[in-house]
Amino acid sequence: MGFEGVGKSLGKDIVAWTRTSGKSLLASSPVKVNTSELRYVPKLQRDVVQISKKLVPADTSLFPWAVRKPEFSMTKVNPDSLVLVHMTNYYPSNGRILSTNLATKASEGAGCARTTIHFALNKPVTEHALGNPWNTMDYAIIAPFKETVEGMPKSKVIGGIQDDFFFQDAVQIPKGSSILKYNPDVTPGNFVVSEAFDGIKLIETSNRNLNEAADIVIQKMGYTTYNDSMRKFLGASEDDMKLLISQPAEDVKVFFNQVAQNGGASEYKKRLEENLKTTIECFSDTPGGEEIINQNKSMFVEEMKVLNLYEKYSEKFGVFPNSWREFCSKENYLNGLHSGTPWFKAEMSINGIGLAEKFNGNSWGRNLKQIFINNLNNAEESLPKGKSLGYDVKKVIKIIEDSETPKIANERLQQELKLKPMLPKQETQEFYKDSLDDTNDGSFLEFALALLGID
Repeated sequence: MGFEGVGKSLGKDIVAWTRTSGKSLLASSPVKVNTSELRYVPKLQRDVVQISKKLVPADTSLFPWAVRKPEFSMTKVNPDSLVLVHMTNYYPSNGRILSTNLATKASEGAGCARTTIHFALNKPVTEHALGNPWNTMDYAIIAPFKETVEGMPKSKVIGGIQDDFFFQDAVQIPKGSSILKYNPDVTPGNFVVSEAFDGIKLIETSNRNLNEAADIVIQKMGYTTYNDSMRKFLGASEDDMKLLISQPAEDVKVFFNQVAQNGGASEYKKRLEENLKTTIECFSDTPGGEEIINQNKSMFVEEMKVLNLYEKYSEKFGVFPNSWREFCSKENYLNGLHSGTPWFKAEMSINGIGLAEKFNGNSWGRNLKQIFINNLNNAEESLPKGKSLGYDVKKVIKIIEDSETPKIANERLQQELKLKPMLPKQETQEFYKDSLDDTNDGSFLEFALALLGID
């Protein structure tokens, strides 16, 4: 067995790490080797690799190699204060994060239509009812914003919002980054630190709530978390902050805007009270009505809590979105939700073809084909200068035009463009089956329009 730089010499013995099973370098065990019996074998030098692991307390003190970064500010965005956080169940490929499109193309021969890679800034993405289980992902990739952007072609840096900043195709993880990994064998209250790639640390934790562990790693790397900065800026109590960060910041901003547009907190409260009163009157003498009334009372209490937050913090809460807008304008980044971008529209059109095959009796119905074509055309026409959707949209449109059924279109997309729809998780598919009738084109049409964000 060959060797290279495999340990610190202790007389004639060294301690090396040898791979014991599987493909991961982490599946290793220490072996004592007598140096007098070793011979240099150049062609086998990759068989043994040194992995130096160090136990570090999982507190908020800086890592030994980290330096304090500028404070994250709500009033003015400084790129040096920003750190990107990507939650995933996939370990980076050769130090790169791949889009779903490239990853599935490599493993399955055809890539799903999503060509974008998504991060949150200075915090893990907020878990919510309609999203993925972000809190319990296996990996969090935490990378300095400035160095990541500088290492990317400008055409691949898109933009977004604080909870969702995205790039296209692949992101090379720069030096100074950390890969946080869930490992149930790590002693609680500690991190196990080793080298993942050149200048990139692998940090293992047994904290199953990886979002919580990621916040600590962000601080140990020298950055301010978004939530800490916002709490200080707002002057919010701990209980108020728990409620504020229980939903994505964009959702809170949208709700605050709705309240403002409907006459403010007092008017909104009157509407809620009237709705609850009507519910009680309608269901008080109805079988099962008590349960409905109680549910509405609980909702009323929760909405009143949020209205209380509006009265306290709505003015200050809008400061960072304005700062972010100015920063994006200066750097020529897109500023807005992914769901409003050309990439989302194109992605969902291709996904819609797969859904039409599966849930609309493999039929285009009355005008699904034209809806998807129009949406793809609009996506390409609305692309920012110098950007691409990641595939030939004109060829996609031609295939749809020429295909008699969604199934034929899907087969041709996979064969000719190595492109396929990204269907929802199985439980969501079951919901579609229950909600949509294969013979009722009207219900699927309504669903498809909602899917594409078309009124």
